[in-house]
Amino acid sequence: MAALGKPLTARVDSALVEAMAFEIAAAVLSGASTNASLPIANLVDSALAILVDRQRYDLKQSKMAIAQRMGLRPEHRDPSFIPSLHPNAEMQAARAAMTG
Repeated sequence: MAALGKPLTARVDSALVEAMAFEIAAAVLSGASTNASLPIANLVDSALAILVDRQRYDLKQSKMAIAQRMGLRPEHRDPSFIPSLHPNAEMQAARAAMTG
């Protein structure tokens, strides 16, 4: 996939984690409080800088890969998963008991 300019999923995940760490550090260094929020656009821009500028992946392919990794997943709608957009404490407790 890298030969086509599309970053591997692991590279995208790594870039997103590094971008988040960078954005948090930048906010803290600029005096942000502990309840500060980070714009998602900043996270995406930093991840793109890592993938495109540093690692030389294709810009369009990198944008699509980031959007895919940050997109809504089926488990986000499942009330038994943590986190869930529709949480159900009883279902979550049952799932936790089964897994562990």
